[in-house]
Amino acid sequence: MNKLSLCITCFDGDFHLLDGLLESFKQQTENPDEIIISASGLDKSLLSKYNSIFINNVDVPIKIVCDKERHYQSVARNLGAKKASHDIILFFDVDDTPHPQKLEITKIFFKSLPDTEILIHSYTKDIKKFKDVVCFNIYDEFIKSGYGIEVKDNRNLPIHHAHIACRSHVFNNIKFLESKSAYRLEDSIFISQSLDFALNIKYIDLELVKYS
Repeated sequence: MNKLSLCITCFDGDFHLLDGLLESFKQQTENPDEIIISASGLDKSLLSKYNSIFINNVDVPIKIVCDKERHYQSVARNLGAKKASHDIILFFDVDDTPHPQKLEITKIFFKSLPDTEILIHSYTKDIKKFKDVVCFNIYDEFIKSGYGIEVKDNRNLPIHHAHIACRSHVFNNIKFLESKSAYRLEDSIFISQSLDFALNIKYIDLELVKYS
């Protein structure tokens, strides 16, 4: 329980950012228990060098999911999630940057509140706004808004729908919608559908990612 699979999605257009992102994860205060790189539009030979990564002196295994055909983000996420070995799956876009405590906070949160099924949070567009986490507020009531959701008591709180952490069993009920109509909306739709299934969603008002 509470081991974490980090699922990074990329494609031929942003693959060049992967090394930089993996360097960012080396600065984390807590390790993932495995990393899954789900890539599309690429030859698998380009990913052959990624076998493992040292984070905090721990050799973290890397799994590669790769298809020469270029898929929508939703397909890459679903394929990556299928390869996850652990109870928590954290999705991450290759062109964003994690707060140094993102993995630590995610693991602690799921351990402290084990009924949590999905965790979402805020974001920033300025990496200089990252600061050490001391405390935060938790929200657990939401309403649908457009294709996504909003915090019921404070609809002005920003939500990064793409950076979702969830229990692996969530994928028994919901997967990212793979149709063309969901292009660039798949993350919002996923969260919105989770309300229909009455899943236990928590939002924390921390800027845990720099969004590009």
